[in-house]
Amino acid sequence: MIDNKIMAQLLLLDLEDLKEVRNALNNIIRKKSEKTKKVIYTHNCYNSSNYHFRKYKHWSKKITSVDDTKTNGYAFTGDFLKVDKENLVEVGSYIVECCDQSLYLYLLKNEDEVEELATGNYNEFISFIRSVKEITKL
Repeated sequence: MIDNKIMAQLLLLDLEDLKEVRNALNNIIRKKSEKTKKVIYTHNCYNSSNYHFRKYKHWSKKITSVDDTKTNGYAFTGDFLKVDKENLVEVGSYIVECCDQSLYLYLLKNEDEVEELATGNYNEFISFIRSVKEITKL
């Protein structure tokens, strides 16, 4: 429900200003709708050979928070994702991936666009955790 103060201010605007307000509200609604949109995400090693999956450690997690007091993968709170199957994930989600010693942070922008935000390795896990916390603000 719209507050009476806001309604009074809207009534003072001329037609052109109201159209700008409408456009801004439509953009906000569109962006909020996109956040709930789910797209298919797959791990970088998806479709790799069974040998690859057996030889190297793999995991992937959609993260919702980062605890920088921890020094390993337990620093990332969130849902584990399948590494050998497709996953439905919300647009705007942050994903942390592991393949063997390599670590990656991705931002899922849409089905065709996954942005790599950070990389690291197991020998520098604490630095990677700190980078993820700083980048994501989680």
